Amino acid sequence: MWAMEGVTVTPVWFWACACGAVNAKRSKEANKQSDKPIFNLQSTIFNSLIIIAKVTQLVKICYHILMKLSLPRIILIALLILFVAVCLVVFLVLNHSAKSLSEAEKEAALTNILGRQPILNNNEATGTVQYKGEYATFSYPAKAVIYTYKDPNIVKNNSELEMFSFDINNPRLIFNFSVSDNSGNIIDVKDSSGAIFREDKANGYSQSELSIGDAKGLVFAKQGTQAEKTGFWLTNNKLYTLSVTGSDFTEVVKLFDAITAGLEFK
Repeated sequence: MWAMEGVTVTPVWFWACACGAVNAKRSKEANKQSDKPIFNLQSTIFNSLIIIAKVTQLVKICYHILMKLSLPRIILIALLILFVAVCLVVFLVLNHSAKSLSEAEKEAALTNILGRQPILNNNEATGTVQYKGEYATFSYPAKAVIYTYKDPNIVKNNSELEMFSFDINNPRLIFNFSVSDNSGNIIDVKDSSGAIFREDKANGYSQSELSIGDAKGLVFAKQGTQAEKTGFWLTNNKLYTLSVTGSDFTEVVKLFDAITAGLEFK
């Protein structure tokens, strides 16, 4: 403990001085959430006066300490100015309010980080949309992103009559639907190449039956990180294939069942 010209200085007092600016900063942040602007102004003024009073006392103490060291007056003045400047810098740093970025600046920064145009909103479509193809109709989620790109390097299968594909971002799912002419003249759906591959137990598929109208079909399901549920139907001399794949088997089954519930063949 030290005593100088009626001023008693204790470690607790020094601690209070050091925390004064921090308390002012916290009070300022808390006041942002208040709905009483008059009280906010009074609180800010009060905290500022406390800080000024404490800094003034510290300057006075430092002055008397330096005087006892018998330093030249010019050095004494320089040290006091330095002390006041440090206090001012600390106060400004603690009370600095960072300028918020504009929407354009946020988008530019995210584009630079991601390497692509960011999606800043979540205006995801809800409900379902009706697919009305030449050979089938069904409902699918409105939030689906339909594939429109066709790879020119892939030669189109001459037997392919209709194809429709989309994916869903959340949860991540991929959907494929196709109708092919029964050019192979297969008699039973189990003789299609897709069904033969999945009937092999080594490939990890379970098998069940599902009829769409009068068309009897086979459905194959596979769990794991590459989950899948695919169905095959043979009717009107056409082979219908509907497949859903994704990383979450529950979501794969949910989408497959929802679409096949309203699936109709023409």
